[in-house]
Amino acid sequence: MWTVVSSFRNLRELGRAALVAFATFPLLAWSTPRVQEGFADLPSGRSLYFSYKAPLNNSPTLVLLNGLDHDTESWRGVLRKIERSNEEVGILSYDMSGMGKTLQREILRSTISLKTFNGLPPIPYEEQTEDLEALIKSLNLHGEIILVGLSYGSAIAMDFLAKYPNMARSAVLASPYLAPLPQQDSVIRQEVRMVRQVPANPLNALTDDQLYDLFLIPMVSIYPIFEPILAQDPWKIPGVYRMVQGARSFSALATARRLRPGSVHVLWAARDQYLARDQVINFRRGARNTFASESILKDVHHNMVRQVPEYLAYFLLKIISDNQITNGERISVSPYEGYAQVGAQRWEFQADSKSLLDHIYLSTFETFFSPITWRLLEGNGDDCNNHLLEKY
Repeated sequence: MWTVVSSFRNLRELGRAALVAFATFPLLAWSTPRVQEGFADLPSGRSLYFSYKAPLNNSPTLVLLNGLDHDTESWRGVLRKIERSNEEVGILSYDMSGMGKTLQREILRSTISLKTFNGLPPIPYEEQTEDLEALIKSLNLHGEIILVGLSYGSAIAMDFLAKYPNMARSAVLASPYLAPLPQQDSVIRQEVRMVRQVPANPLNALTDDQLYDLFLIPMVSIYPIFEPILAQDPWKIPGVYRMVQGARSFSALATARRLRPGSVHVLWAARDQYLARDQVINFRRGARNTFASESILKDVHHNMVRQVPEYLAYFLLKIISDNQITNGERISVSPYEGYAQVGAQRWEFQADSKSLLDHIYLSTFETFFSPITWRLLEGNGDDCNNHLLEKY
């Protein structure tokens, strides 16, 4: 008798388990996977390529914003090191309009040729900011968001923080874009003035902005000399041209004045070949209260994402785990020696390795293109690399 009852109970429990499994199967089958990749169609009609890994256990999400001539692949070295140390952090990388796979799709879909400069519509930086807000909503991102921008991407990060302060916790600005390249801007404006001095010049029919865009074309056309990555695909240069057009009105200082105090981590490259010293000094004076931290990376040029991925990954993991880095700390970083000095504290991390290509690139750039090269710091050694942080 007991055996029959026991068997009956086992069968009943087995049946109940089967019903539960059957009922929950659709939920399991249709649940959102942790890793997504593809194109997100936005309400604006634009479509952006993205790769997204959702966070676990309430970890924050890093949103990676590419530099002007970069794409999602540019972050591979940094991401590999982050994922090796912290599998729970969320990561969203994507190609903005004018970049990478998004640009490739634009070329296929467009009724005009995006491979030439003729009649190209500019890509306003404000439009990029709106697209990021729409992408975050489309992917239903929740929890803490930390924006990480390289160069042009830092401008989008700042503009996003200013317009949507409740959607992101903070931003990391690596080699931040502050304003148009000073010498390039000066040369173009001089060319516009020269046109106006000759009333019979047929170019006088154009507005100042149209003339500026016209004279910008030959400037952008020689960018591959300084950034060889642009020579890989012919469609990259027109894409960069459209973004440069759209970013000309951006002011980092004006935008920073709209940010919350202590909301950005700024990483300066000590050998940045694109930033003018005066631009840096003015930004630091006017935006210092927004700095959660400020780092200067010794012997590093503008593209620090490619050059020092070990330190960038270490720093991002540090601000994720240590919410105390919020008081404007000044950090002197020696990425090739594997340490950083933060007041009396010393951080140690896996040292980055300087490639022969980096050495050749910097030496060539600074030797042959010195008229348009600005060093933040003069000379060598820790004292010189700390100079910018100590002077103001």
